[in-house]
Amino acid sequence: MADFLRGFSESLVVGPWSRIWPFFVLPLLAVGALQGLLARIESAGVDPRRQARLAAIAACVPGVITLGLTAGLGFRFFGLRPESLDCVAKLYGPGILGTIALCRAGSLFAARRFRVARLLRHLRAPSPRLASIGAELGVPVRELPVAPSVCFVSGLRRPCVVVSSGALETLSDDDLRAALLHERAHLRSRDAMRTALISAVGEFGLIPARRALEIYRTSRESLADDEAARHVGPTTIAGVLVRFARNAAPIPAAASLAEPDTLERRVRRLISPPRTARSGETRLTLAVLAAAALSLYPLAAELLEKGVFHCGR
Repeated sequence: MADFLRGFSESLVVGPWSRIWPFFVLPLLAVGALQGLLARIESAGVDPRRQARLAAIAACVPGVITLGLTAGLGFRFFGLRPESLDCVAKLYGPGILGTIALCRAGSLFAARRFRVARLLRHLRAPSPRLASIGAELGVPVRELPVAPSVCFVSGLRRPCVVVSSGALETLSDDDLRAALLHERAHLRSRDAMRTALISAVGEFGLIPARRALEIYRTSRESLADDEAARHVGPTTIAGVLVRFARNAAPIPAAASLAEPDTLERRVRRLISPPRTARSGETRLTLAVLAAAALSLYPLAAELLEKGVFHCGR
């Protein structure tokens, strides 16, 4: 039994497939370990800014692990000549899997950009009322001629706030001003660029941490709610969210002002803010760091493997 366990452990660390299984197992372990902890932090009332920071790190962990495995176990072997099928898997497997992960992440990013570009073709110059309030708040605005109520930030290099014609018909000037204040907070924080970058890094992992990305987005929405509430009051912002949700429509290119999945939580938080708690935050921080440290597996494998497995020169 001892010999079997020793042989099995050696095959995992220095065997011919030791460079393949970590691409699937390590991100899966990291995502599984972080899933429950992130949900616990979300329900414990952690400050949204710290919550967003931790969720962003957690969302990037699978991509960092895949990047570490690709760089540490693949590229330095391109000068070697494989002598067997085992050597081919060991030397070039990580490079192939890393290329697949990169193509996958790139295609998802390009698909999102294509949807945004297709949406932007339908935008038009803002109506006088929208242009006036936008200029008052220093917010670049465009109008989308659709009936549902939508309001969101679009664009990465030159972002602007898109408001639908249907929203303009149902909102008063004060409500429209509150909605633009919320989106102005996103513009000032460059949330569109941050979210795109975190999504791209996370999707580089073969098993992305989608839950962490959702928590990150929700936290950024809460921070934008807080900033707008400092100008017009929390009840006004809560009322605007409810009005948008009543006539909302899903926009595949961007997250609208009032997402149905998070509306109830955001409105409750605005009306009755929870006490900030740090319960469990230390455990989440340690779990995130431990998951990120899995990307050091390539270095550990190299040290353990040195002189054990040879594939020729």
